[in-house]
Amino acid sequence: MKTNLTFNSHSFFSLLFFISLFFCNISHANDGNVKSHSSDCIRKFLILDIGSSTTKSILYTKDVCNNNKTIKKESFNKNYPYQSCLSDSDSNILPERCVIEGTKVISAIKEHFQLNCQDDSQCTAIATGWARYTENINDWILAVKDINVEPLIASQTHEGEMKLNAIKDTAINAHKPFIAFDIGGGSFQLGWFGHNNKLYQHNGGYGTDNFTHDLQAKFLSQSDQACVHARNKLILLANGGNSEPALIKNALKQQEAFCNVTSLTSVHPKDLDKVIKYADEKIGAEIRSNNALQSFITAEHPTIYGDSLLLSLGFKNQLGFDKDIVTTDDIYKVMQSVSGMTYTQIKSIYPHLPDICVNTTQASMLILYTIMKSLNINEIHIIQTDYMEHFVDSHIKK
Repeated sequence: MKTNLTFNSHSFFSLLFFISLFFCNISHANDGNVKSHSSDCIRKFLILDIGSSTTKSILYTKDVCNNNKTIKKESFNKNYPYQSCLSDSDSNILPERCVIEGTKVISAIKEHFQLNCQDDSQCTAIATGWARYTENINDWILAVKDINVEPLIASQTHEGEMKLNAIKDTAINAHKPFIAFDIGGGSFQLGWFGHNNKLYQHNGGYGTDNFTHDLQAKFLSQSDQACVHARNKLILLANGGNSEPALIKNALKQQEAFCNVTSLTSVHPKDLDKVIKYADEKIGAEIRSNNALQSFITAEHPTIYGDSLLLSLGFKNQLGFDKDIVTTDDIYKVMQSVSGMTYTQIKSIYPHLPDICVNTTQASMLILYTIMKSLNINEIHIIQTDYMEHFVDSHIKK
């Protein structure tokens, strides 16, 4: 029996957060200056956003005697591709090694902040897209509890609600019609406020990781797929902090056996039109058939805001587009630039891409391109929101 740890609508509606997935690893801190406060009043709250590709975290130091005022905020992210684990297993069962390695990533974040998540701090791990359909999610839940972290599973609907409200509270022009967009490794969401401020959503079943798996299975050769799977296993071990020599040695042997200098990671340019058509059938058709969404676009000509690591980190930093507005032309150029490439070739073009993201770049661009074309919108405005603090304030244990 699975443990029921899903947020109810009331509590989750107060959490302005989302996650997102696919794109990649960043570690930074916004320390601020901690002034003198009574030690009895100072408490730490660690919120971990366990996405399909990246485990993101923010540590809040708060003065609970002063209206829960935040006196320090630090962030630290580490990659772990849960969705890739599920896709590679060809089932909805999370392999035991991925439960162990994913939990090690959470432990590494705790160690980074020097927390025990007991007397010195309150720690919560919120899992999203990948966790909702994982049949043995209770194994992960129990493993997380064993390291003194409270695990919670977020529904896709509540994810969309949080993203929409976070952007509403952050964007300068949020008083004008807009669509909130977010994508992770296993799903994407579009949200908007319609007539009488009613909240609407379109929830997509594909994210950067599971769509990469489908795309490669359909369009790559068997030998290229074997190389991709072998390399993914090695990357999983590395990101999970697994240093067991025998496992690393075996993974390296598999990579050497299945990969060569011509092994493709992305679909060849000659098949690009077929790939675009496939994405339109899988993703675009559903968007175009959403009458409420299409009517809203036609009537209101909304701005689309994207709050996702794929955009704020992946596109702006790792792919080298240092701007806050991304166009369909930008996305198509990246998609085209990595088509028919080996892992090494993609890495040479975009050296700042983490290893874990090289494999998913083409599919990620294809999803963005398909969504924008189906919305008949040419621009995405990149925005970043502080989506976790409201959750902290509403869950502080008295």
